[in-house]
Amino acid sequence: MSNTLPADLAAEWRRRAAAQREFGDPRFGVMWEKAADELESALAAQPDETLSLVEAARVSGFTADHLGHLIKTEKIPNYGRKGAPRIKRSDLPLKQPGGRGPKPKLKSVPAVDKIDVRRVAQSFTKERKR
Repeated sequence: MSNTLPADLAAEWRRRAAAQREFGDPRFGVMWEKAADELESALAAQPDETLSLVEAARVSGFTADHLGHLIKTEKIPNYGRKGAPRIKRSDLPLKQPGGRGPKPKLKSVPAVDKIDVRRVAQSFTKERKR
């Protein structure tokens, strides 16, 4: 699952939850389901988030200069002010696979067998105690 996008993770985690419920420990299925719910909530809250040019460049794979040019030519709206532009996450252009220029850095997700399930379970337990 290298190069998995965050938007694809919730569906993958739901598949893992179903597999755990059917073939493994149902409690781990519940944990995967809860993680998928939390990820979907976080992603749903992000479209209105605004990013600086540097942050937007890191997320989109385009350079900050190119994004600045897109704002200057009004191809994407500026949600900041002159001299300190900001771009809504939902307005970000994303590099197409195989396109020119540097590839965006995508975080990979470890395979199921490489996840420290005990650590994941402990983090959920700590959250419930709060």
